[in-house]
Amino acid sequence: MSEQNRILVVDDEKIVCDSCSRIFEPQGFKVETVTEAEKGLHIAQSQDFAAILLDIKMPGMDGLEFLEKLRAKKPKQPVIVITGYASVDSAAAAMRLGATDYIPKPFTPDEILRAVRRLSHATVTTTAQAAAPRAASGFTAVSEEARFLGESWMQPGQDGSVRAGVFLSRQEAAAVRAVVLPRPGQVVYRGLPMARLETAEGVRPVPAPVSGEILESHAVSAGKDLADPLRGGWLVRLRPAQLAQDNERLAARKVVLVSSDEARAREQKNNLNYLGCAVALARNAEEALRLLGEDRKALLVIDAPSLGAAGPELVRRANALAPEARVVVAASEKNEFAAEYRTGRVMFYGVQPFADNEIQDILASAFTAPREAVTARPPAVGTPRFVRRIRITNRKGQKVALLASGGVLEESQGVGQRLIQGILERNFPVRVTLGKEGLTPMEVRADAEDNDRLIVLLSEPGDRLPGSLEKNVPSELVDAAGEAKSRVLSLRVQPESASGLRFDPRTDRALAELILDEMTA
Repeated sequence: MSEQNRILVVDDEKIVCDSCSRIFEPQGFKVETVTEAEKGLHIAQSQDFAAILLDIKMPGMDGLEFLEKLRAKKPKQPVIVITGYASVDSAAAAMRLGATDYIPKPFTPDEILRAVRRLSHATVTTTAQAAAPRAASGFTAVSEEARFLGESWMQPGQDGSVRAGVFLSRQEAAAVRAVVLPRPGQVVYRGLPMARLETAEGVRPVPAPVSGEILESHAVSAGKDLADPLRGGWLVRLRPAQLAQDNERLAARKVVLVSSDEARAREQKNNLNYLGCAVALARNAEEALRLLGEDRKALLVIDAPSLGAAGPELVRRANALAPEARVVVAASEKNEFAAEYRTGRVMFYGVQPFADNEIQDILASAFTAPREAVTARPPAVGTPRFVRRIRITNRKGQKVALLASGGVLEESQGVGQRLIQGILERNFPVRVTLGKEGLTPMEVRADAEDNDRLIVLLSEPGDRLPGSLEKNVPSELVDAAGEAKSRVLSLRVQPESASGLRFDPRTDRALAELILDEMTA
């Protein structure tokens, strides 16, 4: 049998071992149980398992020592810690040693099944593979909560690095055929592409949630890994350049979860946390409405079986309190109040959406903004379509010029349109010169001497993702500025095609904002 269907249970309580066998074997797993830690460690080090369920408090060798020794030989083996001695300290210690999840006793069959099923997309590392160096094997997130820029997410690590990826619905993930990533050492900027997803329908760029240098690119197995976005599906690990500043532009996915069933509430909260959400738990309708009043953009998730008749009334009151709030009803197969729920404004009514991970699709729909569409502005009659030079006076009174190489910026669409629009919206004095001629060294030198700052915008094909930006690239044009070279900043953008800097609307906007920030700094 494949190791993907094998589970090892290491617990000194035989009743726990027997319970795990009864839970998992009907689900198609082969379960091996051990009540002695030393024996369990020998088996774990020599064989591969889909998951190891490990008790912390055991006589002789405890679970933390077991985990530390296992990690020395098999750093990627999934391990779920189970214990009746739940505490923040023991949980933190286990997670620092690389535990994949943490389940307190007593646990329900659904809770332990859910924890193992979350590992279904993880790759089990063999003993031979474990010997190979892995740059990110020690990454530990500061918190399960993620911060989002649209569908892109990031989690800071305890080592100061950041992991980032993309949150897709299961259907979207399954449609991905290939993932194109930047190389280590390259720099990405917030809002510009950090990945490209290739599907049968075309290419989808994934914006970077933060700026920084790529430390590691993750060779994901396309749709399979992306279906587990914050674990197996992370895309890059990077060293952030301005984390505090970028973080202000990101958002948490806030969820108000209301349930009067303590065990089910804990399981549902764990699932939402696993998917990067910031969850506020309410035990009744009044608590839920208070929390929703504090953040009316939160997603309200109602555990229908535990609320009974109070559930539909909560929907009506939530609709009145926060009309913009999205409501999700997690119902059972037989819900006598189903018709009443549907009379309110409910974004989604589902039967056990946590049981088959449908909640991931719901979150993808609820929190991802619709694709932006932009209508090109018609160019002025009788004038060229391309921008050659833009001059502004910034807030400091400095004269700043942007020189664009021939045919890079279009006046009526793409990055050029966005840039001009942004300048006008900020009310900067501006002068735009149109033309498609290439730049000359003499022209660059003259503009560098006539202005306090000069930005030279280049568009050159290379080995980076389309829409990628490089700063201070070597250029003969910059060298031509002579003594005024210190005033010149060169920006090079990887084009999508030979038709100038025109990408998807989000990339156009982000690139224009970055250029404008340089002009107004």
